Amino acid sequence: MAQHYSFRVPWHDNGWRGTICSNPSENYACMRLKGINQSRNESLEDECAECKFCDLNCVDDIPCIREGGGFMSEEDVSVTISHPYSNWSDNHRHLLPLTETIPAYSYPARPFRWVMRQRYIGNRQYKYIGDAVYWATVSLTTVGYGDIYPVSTMGRIITMLSSILGIAIVALPAGIITAGYMSELEKRSEKRESHKNNDANKGVDDEYDN
Repeated sequence: MAQHYSFRVPWHDNGWRGTICSNPSENYACMRLKGINQSRNESLEDECAECKFCDLNCVDDIPCIREGGGFMSEEDVSVTISHPYSNWSDNHRHLLPLTETIPAYSYPARPFRWVMRQRYIGNRQYKYIGDAVYWATVSLTTVGYGDIYPVSTMGRIITMLSSILGIAIVALPAGIITAGYMSELEKRSEKRESHKNNDANKGVDDEYDN
């Protein structure tokens, strides 16, 4: 049975040929990948700009390698990978870091749905109260998580304030303006009916006088 596989790679400004970006600190597109967003060292990558992965002593500190950023590389590269659950899950603490060799022109694939933390611990558990407050805010304001979402504490605070202020600035005034508009329409409608009744009564009085 034929199956379809999708692979998501970080954006590279030099063709994914197994080197650091030419301008790493200006590459914000790759920050959409959570594995890079949370661990990229911009100053280190700027120092190693355009260096080959296989020539670096700090290859384990370059997160885009683990995310397939060099899948068009002509050379193999070895990188040490730690299981993402091993630092917080008792069921995974026994999994030690593993040195993996990524062959040339290959991609370090992983089953995406299996490595989703929510599928392992469930959405009912929150380690910090801030996570629960953030989830409640985005759910209440119907903003949702989306494809891009804040990771840092400050980013989440700004997101919550923006969501609430967005409702206060746009939704509430819109409701007030709409209510005022409908009230004015009702008043005009009542005036129109009143004029019609007055005209009708005047016509009756004129006929009676004649």
